[in-house]
Amino acid sequence: MTRDEDSVWASPVIVEDSGQPIVLVSGTKKHRAYSLFDGRELWSLADGTDVKVPTPIPADGLFLFGGGSTLMKRTFYAVRAGARGAIEPGGANLAWSNDASPHVSTPLAYRGLLYVVSDNGILTTYDVATGRRLSRCRFPPGAYWASPLASDGRVYVTSEEGHVLVVPAGGGCELEATSAVGEAVVATPAMAPSQLIIRAQSHLFAFAHSK
Repeated sequence: MTRDEDSVWASPVIVEDSGQPIVLVSGTKKHRAYSLFDGRELWSLADGTDVKVPTPIPADGLFLFGGGSTLMKRTFYAVRAGARGAIEPGGANLAWSNDASPHVSTPLAYRGLLYVVSDNGILTTYDVATGRRLSRCRFPPGAYWASPLASDGRVYVTSEEGHVLVVPAGGGCELEATSAVGEAVVATPAMAPSQLIIRAQSHLFAFAHSK
């Protein structure tokens, strides 16, 4: 299959739509969905920016996409499952759009909410169904490249300075816990059973609940 696109940082995602597997892909020209069976393009959405870093996100019957750079307007889009053809602003296949999109980290969809972390550590929470902003929190100064994670009703945010910040899910801003690994962290941590795995500059760390 030939694609009229250049390379981007966003990873493709395989999801189920209307009982069929599809591939969500962000490109320099458009966000697109393809049939996994035959590579046929199912729909496309042009957003006017060629920088795509966040990975597409499936959430509650919607497919969420963002792109843009620090010098470009970054619009976030929610495409309805089952969409077909060219998606236009105001069309029935576009559930909503807003300015939620971050530059680097991929937002987190968790329990009906969307958590977006900016490069400079602002956590903004939105309603997935409507795109309405619910809350905004300011974390300690620094760079934030890793994507947020969630587990057991908590949201985990990691800074490049190696700080792991934990806030309650639901839009709260009060820090429940903080940890520091003492090294730079730019990769997104991984969740394992009862553990948070962090790859730092020189070490691999595993955090677990104390018994």
